[in-house]
Amino acid sequence: MQLQLPNRVIDFPRRPLLAGSVNWGNKDRTAEDLLPELSHLVQQGADLIILQGLVMEHLSLLPRMVEEVERARPADDTQISRPILALSSSSMELCQKALPQGFDLLLGYPAEHISEFAALCAAADCAILLSPLSQKSLPELSQALKDAVSRALASGLIMEHLILDSTLQPANDDGSQDRRFMSEIHALHHFQRPVFLDLTGQDSSPPAALAQLAHGVGKGLQVFRVHDVSGSWQALRLLDALERPPQAPSLRKLQKGRGPTPQPDASKSFLL
Repeated sequence: MQLQLPNRVIDFPRRPLLAGSVNWGNKDRTAEDLLPELSHLVQQGADLIILQGLVMEHLSLLPRMVEEVERARPADDTQISRPILALSSSSMELCQKALPQGFDLLLGYPAEHISEFAALCAAADCAILLSPLSQKSLPELSQALKDAVSRALASGLIMEHLILDSTLQPANDDGSQDRRFMSEIHALHHFQRPVFLDLTGQDSSPPAALAQLAHGVGKGLQVFRVHDVSGSWQALRLLDALERPPQAPSLRKLQKGRGPTPQPDASKSFLL
């Protein structure tokens, strides 16, 4: 499975991608305010940076933001070497002008206008996150995603441009609906596209978000939006270590002149 971005392709399977966000909430913020935040996210382990709150007055500063993301030192060699830069906006005029200036992905647009925004992405060779409206169950979400995929393809995109948003509208119950959904979320893999899960909702405390991250990784989800990029990155490394088969003490003795220590099976690790 591949994700097509402008001038490059991301191959899956690979380590799950972590997405952090920077909110440029008002037009008075300068590039000097924003650039350190971008670098910090990359250094914490972000593979994808979501820029929200962008307005037309900021467009002249986009080249500096793209350059800063490209220069930032990644946390390790499993990270996307030049993090994916995503634009979150509901303005068609802004998207039309900003997407060709270094963005890789669009999200946050009005779901009812998916065809128009997908056409903008097709013109810029950008990927798009398909986020249907207010679904509250897996069957509803699956059907809505199927319709969204059809509309995106009809607007000029190809399957490799699509990421699917699995985030449900919060349920007003005891949480059993959400737990049932998370237990069945792997059913979305029949689309053969990367699946995105937003863990930044109001009810996502840090421990709950990390638990959902671990569960989502176990279910094969590929992209996670998180508040705590550094903590989530460390959690991924811990999960990877737990997945690797332990070395028996007797095998470690092989390092003392009896030959090389057998290495863990790399196929067991999602980091490779």
